[in-house]
Amino acid sequence: MTKEIYGEHTVVGTKNGVLRDVAKKFLSFKVGEGTLIFMWLDCWHSDGYLLDRYGFGPVYDVGSCVDAKLSSIIQGGEWFWPYAHSDLLVHIQGQLSLVNIGVKDLAIWKAKRGVYNCAETWDALREKENVVERWKIVWFSVAIPRHSFLLWLVFRDALITKEKNVQMGL
Repeated sequence: MTKEIYGEHTVVGTKNGVLRDVAKKFLSFKVGEGTLIFMWLDCWHSDGYLLDRYGFGPVYDVGSCVDAKLSSIIQGGEWFWPYAHSDLLVHIQGQLSLVNIGVKDLAIWKAKRGVYNCAETWDALREKENVVERWKIVWFSVAIPRHSFLLWLVFRDALITKEKNVQMGL
């Protein structure tokens, strides 16, 4: 799924990275003017997330900051990096021929079927546990919902009892 980026921040989240770590495995970017893509924090380069892969070294070598936008190294639709002072920067800059500069910045959702699917995303994000057969004891068609919920809490050892309150010092 390709989606335009709107606003001051990318669709990954704010620059402090609140949603960034959760969403980063699903998103990549196509470069346009570079005003909405973070150079070190977003997946626009063929090497992936540059800060995750190479650390802060290249950021300092370029004389940049972590939240720098790609527009700082694009001029007139061409790459315009500062002189490379390290082999790492030479490598990063050498891979730029694989990154085409388009017209607009685009976020691309990486999905198994090629289209965003809420169920697929939830399945990838959640922690999966083994299915237990005792769910049939708790959740069945004629069960009283309140009783089912309490029994479910008991099975998960999450029911707060007087004994648990004493153990917690309450």
